[in-house]
Amino acid sequence: MTLRRALLTSTLLGLGACDEAASVLAGTADSGRGTPAPTDASAPEDATIVATDLDAATDLDAGSSPGTDLGVIPGPDAGPTPVGCPERQPLPADADRIVLVGHRFTDASDVRGTEVRALTLRGFDTTLLDNGQRLDVGEAPSRIVFAHHGLFAFVLGEDGLLSSVLVSAPNALEVLDQVQLPSAGYGDLRVSVDDSHLFIAGSNVTNEAGLSRVDVDCEGRLTLVDKAHFGVRLAESLDFVPGRPDRAVLLGGQAVFDPVDPLDVRLLAYGENGFSLVEAFDVYGDMVSAGRIGVSGDGALVLVPNDSPFSEEGGQLAVLALEGDTLTELDRIVDLPDAREIEVSNDGRTALLTQIEPGIVRAFALSPDGVVEGDMIRGVGLADQMARVQRGPMTDVVVVSAVSPVDGSQVQVLRITGPGRVTRESITPLGEGSSNIPGAIGIQP
Repeated sequence: MTLRRALLTSTLLGLGACDEAASVLAGTADSGRGTPAPTDASAPEDATIVATDLDAATDLDAGSSPGTDLGVIPGPDAGPTPVGCPERQPLPADADRIVLVGHRFTDASDVRGTEVRALTLRGFDTTLLDNGQRLDVGEAPSRIVFAHHGLFAFVLGEDGLLSSVLVSAPNALEVLDQVQLPSAGYGDLRVSVDDSHLFIAGSNVTNEAGLSRVDVDCEGRLTLVDKAHFGVRLAESLDFVPGRPDRAVLLGGQAVFDPVDPLDVRLLAYGENGFSLVEAFDVYGDMVSAGRIGVSGDGALVLVPNDSPFSEEGGQLAVLALEGDTLTELDRIVDLPDAREIEVSNDGRTALLTQIEPGIVRAFALSPDGVVEGDMIRGVGLADQMARVQRGPMTDVVVVSAVSPVDGSQVQVLRITGPGRVTRESITPLGEGSSNIPGAIGIQP
């Protein structure tokens, strides 16, 4: 959690935000069912706003199927199966999806929350059902990511306690294994395409932090691979380059203290011995912080938001062109307060950006020439983390954790409908009290 979000959440708690949720969304909390998205055009804070310059941009829709313009092949309905684990077959593409939400607060102000809660995203109406199931994972959850087959979830604690969780049914969660990562603050986690490796970014002032690799076996057992550790200070987020499994982009390494390092984005090579540095680049002049960076589906664009309250370039989105092993700045989008993290659609042609304090999820259309601002969803209180369905009829349905003094704790369901296009499908309240405030969120692919 960022300092700013912690302060904002504390303020909301003081205002009794969660106690107001039941009255605002009366009749939905008891059933656990989501409510349809507001459609009243007179309510600007809840309206979907379409940016006028999207239609004036290059026609990304004309005469093409998803992914064609960028040379991206849409994800198949059958997800990958871990090598040597034929029993770990993917969920049916049309199955309902289990959503896990992390709760890092409790009703006692001096006690951290360490639970995850299970909800079910129903395919026939894209609303959420609260299953009433919670699991203690031993540390405040900072990131939740599922294996591609959907049976395992990986819950990253803010201080580096990593758990593998068996998710065999909405009401059947079980911790399979846990491993402690090096001392650092943790917030980003990626899963290899075959589900056999986890890559975790840890932020600290020494090279003991950086990128850790944890191997996963067919039973969900975790092994920290010390020899694969890549030391770099203040590592925040990692993303692999689509189509180039030997290349990844890292946000991290920049330091204003000795030894001073102005370089904040690193292109890495990945091989049998782990990561190695290819080249480092200076994108932001002073400081940078982000929950997640993103790479476009064709591997041509790298999107790096900056939500640092200590930076003169905070509230910006750097759009970088990746050509070979060189990153160059293609565009800089400003006036994006609290620009937090990126999620890229299945076809690689849309990126969503969360903005925490304004409570906005913003869509951008991606092309080899750069980005064009698209739709904007307002009224997503403290918009921070997102998770996305990657297969089947619900492909590109996105769940977002939200909390505000007006709407209380909730999960909102969005859907990417085209390049730069996003709509709100439903809103599900999570209940009253601090223990229901959502943070990390993950969904079965």
